[in-house]
Amino acid sequence: MVIILSFIFTFLIAILHSWEELEIEGKTKHGWARCLPTKRINNKLTQFLVGKELTMYHIYMMIRIFCFYHFIFIYIPWSIQSEALILSCISFYFVIEDISWFVCNPHYRLKNFNKKSISWHRRWFFGLPLSYIGGIIIGTLLLILAKIFD
Repeated sequence: MVIILSFIFTFLIAILHSWEELEIEGKTKHGWARCLPTKRINNKLTQFLVGKELTMYHIYMMIRIFCFYHFIFIYIPWSIQSEALILSCISFYFVIEDISWFVCNPHYRLKNFNKKSISWHRRWFFGLPLSYIGGIIIGTLLLILAKIFD
């Protein structure tokens, strides 16, 4: 039951975050903080890890989400099972949040969710950004790990 509730919570928070990002970035075709005044980091490491530049906007957002999910350890003891479940939720969170941004953005929706229309997702596989596939695989493996330690 904890796993189901964790993923319902993750889904809801990810959707809310995508709406927040649409308000911050504007409901335009320019994603990945293209029009925001934020520092951009583009080097061999960012290209290897994410295939694109990283912005400080996104780095702070990722740190905030990581801290938000780990807040629970103030109240419960840390365990491999709970850490694996949290990391799994975070992995799925970023996939859900990102795809929700496109679905909710009037310039994209699902009809324009493709490599041709989305320049900042440079690596695609089977019609999805490679980062989504990696996030789903990592999230699933972490979920399996959480169940092993259950």
